[in-house]
Amino acid sequence: MELMYDLIQENHQPKENKLMKKIILLVCAITALCSCGKSNEDKARELIEAKLKTTMNDWNSYEFVEMSKVDSVFTLFMHSEEAKSLDDQISKTKSKISEYSVDKDFPLLYGARTKVMADSIPILEQIRDSLQNLYDKKEEAYKGEFNGYKTKFTFRGNNKLGGKILTSSMYLFNKDITEITYEFSLDK
Repeated sequence: MELMYDLIQENHQPKENKLMKKIILLVCAITALCSCGKSNEDKARELIEAKLKTTMNDWNSYEFVEMSKVDSVFTLFMHSEEAKSLDDQISKTKSKISEYSVDKDFPLLYGARTKVMADSIPILEQIRDSLQNLYDKKEEAYKGEFNGYKTKFTFRGNNKLGGKILTSSMYLFNKDITEITYEFSLDK
């Protein structure tokens, strides 16, 4: 019986070894394929450092400090044509309210129009409030379109006088992270 068991074990072992080798090979191939591409963080850091090489006072003094996770950026309602139109209407209404609030107090200059101005102020305030409520509702419901990526990047380097300074900036990138589209300093 033991002899039979030993023969069965010997016959199955090579098949299990072959299967295990295939599984290990498959896992290695998948790992190699997944690790070939650069991460978004790697792409962003390379672009930022390439820009810093041309803009820093002393590139040799550069020290990386930290970089936030690269995050998606979406369009904002305030930049849409609809928002700009509503904002323009709100501004014009506020301006008219201010104008009428001052002018209504000069009956000698404006005559009978001062009564019309005074009566118009509450109506204009209602219009302003309605426009603002509409703007707020549309802004809340707005679903922005994907516009690229952003990251906060902090580094240390020498200033023009040779002193070490810590600099933090926000960088925005295109959808493929192949170009910096905008940059602004977070320092005071």
